[in-house]
Order: sequence, then structure tokens, then C-alpha cells
Amino acid sequence: MLENTTQLGLMSYTERGLVKKRECPFNQFNTVTTPTFDHAGRTISLEHDLQATAGNMTFSYDYIPSGQLSHISRTNETYAWDGHVDRAHS
Repeated sequence: MLENTTQLGLMSYTERGLVKKRECPFNQFNTVTTPTFDHAGRTISLEHDLQATAGNMTFSYDYIPSGQLSHISRTNETYAWDGHVDRAHS
């Protein structure tokens, strides 16, 4: 078998082959990520549980009828990046 390997995480899958849960028990937060899917298999939410912290976050995704992503929202602004800069490019 494989020697000198490092396990980074654990994945479980649904009967459809979609990710059911991703666990990273080897980092300091013991992170668990749980996605939710619609009938078409598109991700409609992604919950990140950083156990023993207040830093949990859930992303929600909306789609237009053609299937294109139209909106993303999150429940925790702690990790939001607000350092964008608008520049004119030539």
C-alpha cells in the first residue's frame, strides 16, 4: 500500500455521488463542512462548522432558471474581505 502518507480529511458521499460531509479532524478547529444540494445537484448551501469557535459560517447560493449562479450570501461577516479597489484599466 501507500507508505509515508498523510491523511488530510475524511469525505462521505450520498447515493448520487455528491459530497455529504467533509471533515478535517486534524486541524485545530476540527472543521466539518456540510453541503446541501437541490434536485439538479447544484450546491444551495455550504455550512462550515469550526467546532469550539464562534467562527461558523454558512454560504447560501441562488440560481437563475438557466442554472447560472445569481447570488451568494453568508451568515458570518468575520471572514469577509472588504479591501477591493475599483480601478480604470487601459
